[in-house]
Amino acid sequence: MKISNKKLKIFVIIIVVLFIILFLWSALYQRDKLLSQYKLAVEKYESQNYIEAQELFSSLGDYKDSLEYIENAKTLKQYNDIYNKATELFYNEDYENAIKLFTLIEDFEDSEKFINKSNDLLIQENNNKLLYNEAYNYYQSENYISALENFSELDNYKDSKEMLQKCRLELARLQQATTISAGIRSSVGMIRNGKVYLAGDDYYSWKSELDSWNDIISISVKGNFVVGLKEDGTVVMAGKVPEYYVGTKTWNDVISISTGQQYIIGLRADGTVVAQGHNGDGQVNIDDWTDIVAISTGWRHTVGLDSNGKIHITGLGSKRQLEYIEEHKDEWTDIVDIDAGGGSSWDIGTTPYTVALKQDGTVVTTLTGEIAEEVDKWKDIIAISAGDSHIVGLKSDKTIVTTQTGQSLDDINKGEDIVAVSAGYGFTLGLKADGSVEAIGYNNVGQIDVKSWEDITNYEAEWKSIFDEELRWNGIK
Repeated sequence: MKISNKKLKIFVIIIVVLFIILFLWSALYQRDKLLSQYKLAVEKYESQNYIEAQELFSSLGDYKDSLEYIENAKTLKQYNDIYNKATELFYNEDYENAIKLFTLIEDFEDSEKFINKSNDLLIQENNNKLLYNEAYNYYQSENYISALENFSELDNYKDSKEMLQKCRLELARLQQATTISAGIRSSVGMIRNGKVYLAGDDYYSWKSELDSWNDIISISVKGNFVVGLKEDGTVVMAGKVPEYYVGTKTWNDVISISTGQQYIIGLRADGTVVAQGHNGDGQVNIDDWTDIVAISTGWRHTVGLDSNGKIHITGLGSKRQLEYIEEHKDEWTDIVDIDAGGGSSWDIGTTPYTVALKQDGTVVTTLTGEIAEEVDKWKDIIAISAGDSHIVGLKSDKTIVTTQTGQSLDDINKGEDIVAVSAGYGFTLGLKADGSVEAIGYNNVGQIDVKSWEDITNYEAEWKSIFDEELRWNGIK
């Protein structure tokens, strides 16, 4: 059967039309596919996924501006890698190298902002480094006040907080240290890391032991004992009482020491108090004392000051004294230092008492009568010492005042350069700025024969720092 020309022509036309339709459909499909892939590539590019963007654009050939996108993606990938590395260095506080990398891509993202911030932090880092090194040098040279001031500005830089606490602890030892001490019939003085002097009675054979001491930063004498505080917070002792065990081998972290008639006490950095010796009057009943920041012993009573300003007293005459302080509590405020005196003999009127130095340079005492009236007049006092029956105050002009009658202060005040005082049984020692010691009062066994003493250590700046609330020891918090 033959197909007519007309039908064949129609068939060919249909085939051609179908081919055209298929071609157009394929072209449209391919165009949509390319456009969809292009849009996806642009999305990857704009989301900074440059590797996938390059792959997608590469598969598009020269479609639209794919080739341009490929070059830009390569560049931005490099920039992004540099940026990520630079930010990593920044957050690891490697500011110098971070700046070098950010500078390579200064116009990329917020690189300029990071450069400025890195420069600021680098300056701060350098300043902190200089300040830290200066603070550490102060610490090494035992200038704890300056070291403390510097470390307090450094916040969390390196181990500044740890060093700050070390400075406070070392400063506390020196704030409460005594480098001259007047006892009953003896006096002691010390040169830091050097000689310990003894004047007067050596009934308890102290001298041979004192000659072997070293690294002493504070000293105390009374009754049977001389006690020395060492730089490492341990304590050494000369003397003994056969009837009682008295030893300091287990003592550590001590920041202050004091000795009474037949007992000794030490204040530890954690605010607790350790004691050894005679307890016939309850003078070592200190187990329940906490947060103590200063201590002192009289003949047979012990006094403590806590971080809240409360006075603790135990031993001979303690009840009477505590009642007196409670009755006059409005006067017993803002206490910066304490000392205990009296109590060696009731029959001559040396009642156990406590004396306290206030922030404003005035003084209060649990004594009444003429001595109390005299002390009440004192002004501008920067240090106090309680003897057996008299009180001594050191004034800000480096002269002393005393309640002891019949004693001329002319010799001891000569030159007006006293930096520390210590009152004993009827006599007074005054440490001068040049390391020499002046003395007045009883001298029946040579207890004030101190003219030969030289280079006695003084911590004048540290002693005065108790008036600064930022520097005064307030315990470990």
